[in-house]
Amino acid sequence: MSTATKKPKKKIKQPHGVAFYMIITLGVLMVLAIAVLTAFYLWLSPYKDYPYILPNVSYDGLKLEGLTKEEAEKAITIELARRDYKLTIAFPDGAEYELDPPQEVKTENIPAIVDQAFQYGRVNTQPMMMYNAIKAARGASYEIPASLTIEYDKDALRKQVDEMVEELSIAPGSAEGSGDPEAKTITITPGTPGRTANADQIYEAACQAYDTFQVGTIQASYQVIPVNEDQLNGLAAALQKQYSVPVTETSVKLDEMAHAANVTKGTPGYDVDVEKLVDDVTAQATSGNFETYTMPMTEILPTAVDVSLIFTSLKIDPTPVEYHDGQLTGGDPGYEIDGEAAKAEFDALNWGESTTLQMTEIPPEHTLEEVQEVLFRDELGSCHTNHTSEYNRTTNLRLACQEIDGIVLNSGATFSFNTFVGERTPEKGYRKAIVYADGEEEADDGGGVCQVASTLYNAALYAEMEIDDRMEHRFVVTYVPAGLDATVYWGVQDFCFTNTTDYPIQIHASVSGGQVHISIDGTDDYGHTVRLESSQVSSDSETVSYQAWQVIYDSYGDLIERRDLGVSTYDRHK
Repeated sequence: MSTATKKPKKKIKQPHGVAFYMIITLGVLMVLAIAVLTAFYLWLSPYKDYPYILPNVSYDGLKLEGLTKEEAEKAITIELARRDYKLTIAFPDGAEYELDPPQEVKTENIPAIVDQAFQYGRVNTQPMMMYNAIKAARGASYEIPASLTIEYDKDALRKQVDEMVEELSIAPGSAEGSGDPEAKTITITPGTPGRTANADQIYEAACQAYDTFQVGTIQASYQVIPVNEDQLNGLAAALQKQYSVPVTETSVKLDEMAHAANVTKGTPGYDVDVEKLVDDVTAQATSGNFETYTMPMTEILPTAVDVSLIFTSLKIDPTPVEYHDGQLTGGDPGYEIDGEAAKAEFDALNWGESTTLQMTEIPPEHTLEEVQEVLFRDELGSCHTNHTSEYNRTTNLRLACQEIDGIVLNSGATFSFNTFVGERTPEKGYRKAIVYADGEEEADDGGGVCQVASTLYNAALYAEMEIDDRMEHRFVVTYVPAGLDATVYWGVQDFCFTNTTDYPIQIHASVSGGQVHISIDGTDDYGHTVRLESSQVSSDSETVSYQAWQVIYDSYGDLIERRDLGVSTYDRHK
């Protein structure tokens, strides 16, 4: 087989393949992407570091959208400075007054408010996020809560309120008045009413409105002024001065010589009760009644007089008959007023009438002549006691009797042994004799005078005198029955009795025949007989007690009274 030589084939050029086209397509897409990204970047670039407040953001009605922080701060500052809040005061009749004191509106920290407005909606500051935030903000609104305050001139506000009240106030018309002396009345016609408003109340409400930022309209009311009280008071005072009648007090002239009093009964006065008159007229006018008002005048009676007291300085008590320095005095009548009769006579007088009120004579219980006839006529009581023959003791008895002998006690007078006898001293002649002191026997000046006191005690009991002070001895004595003795000791123990008769009495005391003699003379109007009794009621190894009685009989011998003189207790001698 023959080998033939083949002629090489010519290579034909083919079109680009798929890879080529893919590369081309990719390149185009990359260019387009770059273009798109560039366009998108350019579209979002305004939202990068967005310096403006989002849409629909405002503060107390001031729109802040689209403002930078600096612009927003300036806008808020200008807005607050521009604002001027006026307060309207409205009255029921339609009148309105506008109050506009100098003021400055303030809020909290403005930068903080602007920052709050700026931060609204800014969750993320990337341009796309800001774009979405702006878009979302257009569909809603955001009002930053306002906390505004007003600093205002309170003095200027008060002045405006006062000027407003002064402008709307209307003074009431003048009142007129007259009096009727016969009818004793006062008549007043109040003037026309006026009006005003309570400035203090309005001012306080205005201050509260500004303080709470509730500035708007305040409803106020008028106050009626029924009368001009100053003018009404002046009118009432003038009427009082013109028509009042002074009271005349009761006149009393004492006639001491005649034991009488000349009495002129006072006359009533009439006065205007100014305060009540003004109050009544004001109340009437306040109720809308402006007709004539008539008020009776007030009657003022003379000071009440107790006619029995008129004679206080003239009253004289009857003087008792008394014995002084050997003479009787007194026995004069007294004078007093019959209060009931005098009052009836005085009350029966008409106003301004006079009368003479006479006192009544009061006779004395006994006249001087009556007492003179019976003076010391009777022996009312007496007692005689035996005494020892010891010289010193007898001397003391005699001296004590001399001190009381002849003493006169007027009716009601009291006898005191220590007062009349006095202190028993050597200078008076008293000698030492046995006495009981602190339970012991001892010699002392004046020893023995207790027998005089005991004898006088018994005489006083027989004379029915009132015993005021009496004490038994420590031991039973021998010169009077037990229970009927009376001890005395200077500065410690006294013996006293009172003259209960209506006449003077006289004491007679002496020592003779071994006895102490004491009697009491006076005037016996009753004829009583007195008997003294003593009886032992108890006894033991230490003491013994006696009961004493004063037994009184009438002139017929019938028992009147058995008076208990008490129990006397004595120590036994050891």
